[in-house]
Amino acid sequence: MPRFDGSEYNFLVGKSMLPTIETGFKVKSAPVEYREIRIGDIVIIKYKNKYICHRIVGKFRIGEEVYFLERGDNVPRLNCVPADKIVSKVTEVERLDKAILTSDHFKIPAYKLIKYKALSVFYCFAQRLKLLLFGKDYNSFVSWLKPRFIKICAFLC
Repeated sequence: MPRFDGSEYNFLVGKSMLPTIETGFKVKSAPVEYREIRIGDIVIIKYKNKYICHRIVGKFRIGEEVYFLERGDNVPRLNCVPADKIVSKVTEVERLDKAILTSDHFKIPAYKLIKYKALSVFYCFAQRLKLLLFGKDYNSFVSWLKPRFIKICAFLC
C-alpha cells in the first residue's frame, strides 16, 4: 500500500499527467488541509481502491461541503471530488534521470489559472442549479430527463 505522508516516493503509472509527469516518475507528497490547496496544485486523490495523481483546476463550496475540480494535464475531462477524498499534495517529482523537481517546476501559466477560475465559477453555478432543481439525491440531469422525454415522444407519435 502506498504511503502519501511525505516519507517516501511512490511510482506513477499512467499517461493522464503527461507531459508534466510521465510513467515511471516517482512522486513525493505530503498530507494537506483542503484550505491549503490552490488551483494548479497537483494532488493525490483516493478513488475507490486506487490513488490518482491529478491537477486541481477549480474549487467551490455548496453549503458546508467543499469540492474540487480535478483533471489530468493530458485529459480533457473534469471530475468533481469532495475535499475529503484528497489524500495529499505532490511536493516533489523524481524523473527517470534522477533529477528532482519541486512544486515550483510544475506550476501552470497565469492564463490557465484565469481560465480554471472562471470554469470553477461556472461549474459551481451548474452544481447549485442541479441541487436546487433535483435535490441532493439526483443521479444526473439525463436520468431525470430521459423518462420524461420518452413520455413526450410517445404522446406526440
